[in-house]
Amino acid sequence: MKTKLLTLVLMLFLILGLATTVNATEVVEAQITYVLNDTQDGYIVSECINRTEVVNLVIPEIYENLPVTEIGDNLFYSWKNDIILESVTLPNTITKIGTSAFSCAHHLKTINLPNSIIEIGDNAFWSCDSLTEIVFPNNLQKIGNYAFGCTSKLNEVIIPDSVVTIGESVFSESGITSLVVGNGIKIISKEAFKSCYNLKNLELKAVEEIGDYAFAGDYELLKIDFPDTLKKIGTQAFRECFGGKDKWNINTIDESTLPSLVIPETVTYIGDECFNSAYIKNIQLPSNLEYLGEYVFLAAYIGKVEIPASIKVLPAGTFCATKKIGEITFKGTITEIGNQCFDCSNLSSIELPEGLIKIGDLAFRQSSLTEIKIPSTVEYIGNLAFDEISGLTSIEIPESVTYIGEQAFLGGVYNPNNNLENVTINSNISRIEYATFANQTSLKSITLPETIDFIDGSVFANCVSLTEIKIPSKVTMISSDLFTNCINLKTISLPDGLTTINSGAFNQCTSLKSITIPESVTNIDASAFTNCDNLTTIYGTKGSAAETFAKENNLKFVEANITVVETEEVKNEEGELVTVMPITQNNKIEDFVSTENFPGLVDRTNEAVIRDADGNVKSAADGIGSKNVIQIVDK
Repeated sequence: MKTKLLTLVLMLFLILGLATTVNATEVVEAQITYVLNDTQDGYIVSECINRTEVVNLVIPEIYENLPVTEIGDNLFYSWKNDIILESVTLPNTITKIGTSAFSCAHHLKTINLPNSIIEIGDNAFWSCDSLTEIVFPNNLQKIGNYAFGCTSKLNEVIIPDSVVTIGESVFSESGITSLVVGNGIKIISKEAFKSCYNLKNLELKAVEEIGDYAFAGDYELLKIDFPDTLKKIGTQAFRECFGGKDKWNINTIDESTLPSLVIPETVTYIGDECFNSAYIKNIQLPSNLEYLGEYVFLAAYIGKVEIPASIKVLPAGTFCATKKIGEITFKGTITEIGNQCFDCSNLSSIELPEGLIKIGDLAFRQSSLTEIKIPSTVEYIGNLAFDEISGLTSIEIPESVTYIGEQAFLGGVYNPNNNLENVTINSNISRIEYATFANQTSLKSITLPETIDFIDGSVFANCVSLTEIKIPSKVTMISSDLFTNCINLKTISLPDGLTTINSGAFNQCTSLKSITIPESVTNIDASAFTNCDNLTTIYGTKGSAAETFAKENNLKFVEANITVVETEEVKNEEGELVTVMPITQNNKIEDFVSTENFPGLVDRTNEAVIRDADGNVKSAADGIGSKNVIQIVDK
C-alpha cells in the first residue's frame, strides 16, 4: 500500500511539472531508495524512507539488473536518537560504506562487511555504542576519519594488511581491548586510537610514523613492541599511557607492571610531550635520535633514562613535573639544559657532564635535589634556575660562570625548610641580578668576588640567618631592599667608593646596632634603614651624608674614618685570626669599644687591644692616634 501510494504521488508530480525536485535516476522500491552511481554501472543505497522503524536491514545484491555497490552518506544517521536498527546484512557487491552511513545508530549490534568492501567512509559507524564486533574484509584499503569513534563496546580489532590508510580519530574513545595494525599501514593518523581506555594489547607490524595523540589516554596499555620500521613518534602520541586506571595514586603503583620501552634505532624524531604523564619503568632512546621534543616526559613516572650522545641540547621541560625520576645518565656531552627541564620534578640527584655551557631558566626549580655539582664549563645560569630547592645545603659556582640570572637561587617564601647555608662564588661575574638569593632563610655565609660592581635589589631579602657580609669594593650602590628582613645581620662592610644607599636597603635589619658609612656615600634614601629598631649609631666622616642622615633620624653620629682590613697574617696570642682597623681620627677609645655603639670590637676579656705603630699595647685611657690600630679577635 505504501509503495503504491508513493508511486501515485510521483506520477502526480510529473503531471503537474513539479518533478524537478526528484532525481531522474531515483527508483523507489519497498523501503529503500536507490540512485545510479557516476559510472551508471551500479546503484547506491541513498535513503531508507522508514528508517526509524527498521530493526533488521538487508541490502539486496542486485537492483534492476545492476549490482548494489555503495551504502550512501547519512543513510541511518539521526541526531534525534530515534534509530532502532540492530543488524545489517550487506551483499558481496558493496565496495564502499559512505560518510556517516550508520552514525549514531545506537542500537546497532552486528554488521557483516563483505570482502568486496574497499572503503569505509568518515564517521560511518561513529557512536554505534552497541556494536561489539567488527571483522574487516581482506580487500579493505581505507577506513575514514572517526569511522569507529565512540564505539564503546567494540572489543578486538584486527586491521588487515590490505588497509593502507586509516583516518584521524578512527577508533578514538572506542572500547577496544586488543589491536593489531597490519603491514599495509605506514602512518598511524592523528588521534587514531586516542582515549581507548580499555586497550591493553597492541601490535604494530610495519608502521613508520605514529601521529600526534595517536594513543593518548590509553592508560590500560600494558606494553608496546615498536617495529624496526618506525621513524617518527608524534606530539603527545603516548600521553597518559600505561600504569592503569589507578595510576593517579603513585603510592599504589606496582612498578613490575610498568613497561620497559625500547625505541628502535630507526627512530630519529620523538615529538613534544610524547610521553606526557606516562608511566614507564625504563626507556631506551635510540643512539641516532635527532629530535627530542620539548616536555617529552612532562609529569611522567619514569625510571632509568639514558640520553644518547646525539642529543646536545636537553629541550625545555624534558622532565618537568615528573612524579618520579630514577637514574638519568648522559652518553655524550650536553651543552645546554633547556628552560624548565627539571622544573617541579622528583629529581633528587644528577651528575651533569663537563661541556655543559648553559643552564636555562627554571631548569631545576622546585626539584628534589639534595646536592649538585655545577660543571667547570658552565657559563650561564638562568632566571629561577635553582628556585625553591629546599634540599640543597650548599652551592659552589665555578670560575667559568659569567651570568647568574634573576632569582636563580630564590628560596620558597612559605617554605620553612630552605636549607641552603653556604654559597661560594668562584666566578668573575660582574653583576648579581634581582633577588638571586632572596628567602634563603638558612643562608649563613656567602663570599662575593671582587669582580662584582652591581648588586640588584632584594638579592638577600629575608635571609634571616645571615649575620655578616662584605660588599665588594667596586660596588657603588646598595640597591633597594637588598637586605630587607635580614633580622640577624650584625656586621656589614661597605666599600669606599659607595655612593648610594637606596630605599629599604636595610629594612627590618633588627640586629644591626651600628654601621659605618664611607665618606663617598652622597645619597641615603630616607627609608634605607626603616624598622631597624636597634640601630643607634652611625660612624662616618664629619660633614658627610652619613652625618646628615644620622641627625635627621635622631641617631648617634660618631666621627671616624675606619677602614677594616682583614688579613690572615695577624693573629693573637691564642693563634686566632684577628681584624686590623687603622684609625685616622683622634677618637677616644670608648667610641669604639662600647658593645652598644660598636659591638664586636672586643676580645675575650671584653676590652679592645690597642697597639701603636710599633705594636706596643696601649692602655684604654690613652687617646687613639692616627698611627694606632685596634686589633679585634674574630669570633
